[in-house]
Amino acid sequence: MKDLTLKFAKLYSLQREDYNKELNTCSVEDLRELVSDLLNLNLTDPNFSSLAESIPIDLGGYKKYDEKHGYDGFIGESYENAEEYLELKPEKTSSTSKKLSGAGGYADYTEKRLQDDKSLGSKLKLGIPGFVNGQLIYFFKVPYTHTPFIEHIEKRTNYLINKGKRVLPTFGYNHYKDCKDIELVFLKEDIENYKDYMSGPFYNFLIELKNK
Repeated sequence: MKDLTLKFAKLYSLQREDYNKELNTCSVEDLRELVSDLLNLNLTDPNFSSLAESIPIDLGGYKKYDEKHGYDGFIGESYENAEEYLELKPEKTSSTSKKLSGAGGYADYTEKRLQDDKSLGSKLKLGIPGFVNGQLIYFFKVPYTHTPFIEHIEKRTNYLINKGKRVLPTFGYNHYKDCKDIELVFLKEDIENYKDYMSGPFYNFLIELKNK
């Protein structure tokens, strides 16, 4: 975090009137520095920010749903009567030693949530976006009706419940890679420049999606 960013963060949190005065007298160059640093901090934060999640949600044509319990995005007039829902499982990296792989997981999953997900059928999509150094590199959607994926999640969920363990089912790209209904929403044109930030098999999977 740059000194200028910290200065304005402190003013915003501690002295709102002074913050407004300082902002009004800020030079264009300082404003550019401030905005760039804030975006960089926000989009490269290992813990996904609301802003980072909003980008693929908007690209997919969804409205963001900000309530804690619910899906991340929806299409329709209201969340309750949506035509489609989006469950987002993003990945991000800033190092070639931590590679994107299209994997994801669920925190504190329940049997009820599993049944709710299954009941939505084709109305529920799994969204997989990947970020490198704050840049969105890819975003694709997988329908929850893909049998190998949902059977894997169901198997892992039941296993963890029966073992009395915390229910955190995970998945890899191999659980959906053969789905014929994957929708590629976005892929960076110079994807080859980010090859080293992804596992080899997953990179090849993205290229196959691109060439479909």
